[in-house]
Amino acid sequence: MHGGLSLFKWGIIFLTYFLSFAEVHSQNEDSVGTPFIKGKWISGLSGTISSGTAISDTTTQRAFNNNYGMNLSTGKFIANRWMLGLIFNSSRQNSNDIIKRNLEQLFIGPLVSYYFSDNETGSLFVSLSPGYTSFQDEISLVRNGLVQGEKVKGDGFGLYFRFGYTYVIHHRILLEFGLNVSNSWVGAERLSFPANSRTYNNLQIGTLSFSFGFNVLLDDFFF
Repeated sequence: MHGGLSLFKWGIIFLTYFLSFAEVHSQNEDSVGTPFIKGKWISGLSGTISSGTAISDTTTQRAFNNNYGMNLSTGKFIANRWMLGLIFNSSRQNSNDIIKRNLEQLFIGPLVSYYFSDNETGSLFVSLSPGYTSFQDEISLVRNGLVQGEKVKGDGFGLYFRFGYTYVIHHRILLEFGLNVSNSWVGAERLSFPANSRTYNNLQIGTLSFSFGFNVLLDDFFF
């Protein structure tokens, strides 16, 4: 995982320069109209969900596919429109067809966000988070009454990027839409069954998703 450690080092360097720039930038601007002001806390929940069913014309077999994800975040504005906090992301995919699949991925890390506009009705925002990720993927197939497949499990370093828009419904209630991009570098163990043979691989995993949710602005810490 030398590549992951190197990326983690560069991620820390980037985060340090990013926060230094935030401090200098905040000293030269006056964002009176924005609700994203220094000292405020913001906490929120957003997510994605989809489900589908397919029925073959030639068989009575149904195929199910479910996908969902959740983002849980909280942080404090260290300067006007600059937020520093934490984020937890969980995603899961289940499919039940000829091939069954269960995939889970977790991510947790520090979060830094910038809101571009000082408009009191809302703003575009961008967020970046380097952190820890875990991954598990199990695929199975029943052939001649025998279950065959493999299970991949591991953890490593990840980068989580978000770009979206936050709309101020009320001065404390926010509606958020976002495009989420993640990339992870994972050292994983691959177990094949029923042979129970094990191999080890370095994986790079990328995902793209859209999310929506709600945030609240508070004077004190919440969550």
